[in-house]
Amino acid sequence: LTKAPGAITAACRVNYTCDDDEHDVVDLYKVPEPSHPGRPTLPTCAQPNPPQACSGPRFSWNANAARASHVLDAPAAPVAFANGMGVAPRKAGQVVNVAGHAYSSITPSLSFAAAEGAGATAVVCEFIVTAVDYRNVPVDGVEGNVGIREARSTVVGGEEGSCSATFTNRHYARFTAEQLDAFALKIVATAVAGDRVVVHTMSKAICTPLAGEDVGAAQMRCANMAGVWRA
Repeated sequence: LTKAPGAITAACRVNYTCDDDEHDVVDLYKVPEPSHPGRPTLPTCAQPNPPQACSGPRFSWNANAARASHVLDAPAAPVAFANGMGVAPRKAGQVVNVAGHAYSSITPSLSFAAAEGAGATAVVCEFIVTAVDYRNVPVDGVEGNVGIREARSTVVGGEEGSCSATFTNRHYARFTAEQLDAFALKIVATAVAGDRVVVHTMSKAICTPLAGEDVGAAQMRCANMAGVWRA
């Protein structure tokens, strides 16, 4: 309702009887429905999250039945992924910020296997590596500043496969300069196979050896409170 065109009537001003001052504009924008011109037809209550104003018995959700139905009706995944992400040369420990060092590069990987009897399934992997500070924020404000790599593979029923990408010292070394001072490399690995998507994230601290440390030794003290690297 809104005010009718024209001046306010005396009855409305004096006695607050304003029926003649009302103007129903519903017919200007609402498509007529069966209950017109009475009360509007209420939606049914037999639906998930029904509105407060509805008609009929309310919807009742059976959690156990819904869960069982979901499990039974869900199609078998064509590809099963291993838990977590692999990292070579090793998953634990820091990455050594020395060009050519055996532990100066990282190769994240994702492993998977095709279900028995499944047809050829394409797996697309993406690896994003970002140099971050101690707050886990990109040192230059750019996600993926070290690099973004994509790898593809195809597996058929019963086959195992993997995808990986390598990032070397030359990809991240510039972010360890004093003005940027990267603390760690954050790795985000994503794989897509059909309608299945998996995402894994981990970080590896960067060990920049302190001055005077023997970079060929079995252990080195690291700058920026990155601890002690051990072979």
